[in-house]
Amino acid sequence: METSAAAASAGGFFPSFLLLAFGTLVAAVLGVAHRLGLFYQLMHKVDKTSIRHGGESVAAVLRAHGVRFVFTLVGGHIS
Repeated sequence: METSAAAASAGGFFPSFLLLAFGTLVAAVLGVAHRLGLFYQLMHKVDKTSIRHGGESVAAVLRAHGVRFVFTLVGGHIS
């Protein structure tokens, strides 16, 4: 009886190791995809031919509403 229990516990290690290795690989691939901005490009339609960006659109709206001054804080807590 003791040998079958020892064999069962030793046999359970390898599938757990494979699951851990696969999970680590998936996490690494997802991390690289995030770092490259692939998720952003999938979720948001980016027009690479456009020469305008969002900041110019915001500036146009503020200008249309007569805003003359904009005050902001610069630093890591804003970004």
